[in-house]
Amino acid sequence: MAASASTCNSSFISIYRKPSSAFLSPHLFQTLKPHLPKTPKPTIHLQNPTTTNRPISSKSSPSDLPLSTDPSRPNTLKSRLAAGETLYGIFLLSFSPAIAEIAGLAGYDFAVVDMEHGHGGVSSALPCLHALAATGTAAILRLPESSPTWAKKALDLGPQGIMFPMIEGPKSARKAVSYCHFPPDGVRGSAPPRRPGLQVRD
Repeated sequence: MAASASTCNSSFISIYRKPSSAFLSPHLFQTLKPHLPKTPKPTIHLQNPTTTNRPISSKSSPSDLPLSTDPSRPNTLKSRLAAGETLYGIFLLSFSPAIAEIAGLAGYDFAVVDMEHGHGGVSSALPCLHALAATGTAAILRLPESSPTWAKKALDLGPQGIMFPMIEGPKSARKAVSYCHFPPDGVRGSAPPRRPGLQVRD
């Protein structure tokens, strides 16, 4: 009995210290995998992934087309206002790109990024312009003050319009407009834009 017990203990220790290669073989694990029937992957059908819904826009507005800086596509704010359309906009003071994107997808025709009463400046406004451009919504920058320095900084970002604060009469209005035009019609300085396609025509 003692020899038999010793043999059993020795065999147990041997198996414990040197496990069989069958237990570590990857082929064994492959045979243990359950054979599940293959199911086809679901297919998502999009009617038009480039369109955005604009529930509050005017009926005559091109709601299915993103706004473009291409002069051959006259769907800018200026052309739409000249056509007699009623446009709806919203003021953004949080300088959150997520809020700007939500505003664009909500259906507004334009959004005013307010640098006069908001806490952000040019560096904070640029991500909001990117978010609005992604939704095809026009961006207007409201300047903190009426000055040529702020006007050229804002225009170089590429918005569709800028809003001057504290315009008290025709004289101050003409002066503000001169900040937006290059000489000889104005005093705007010239510099390369932040990316191609943002050149401004007087």
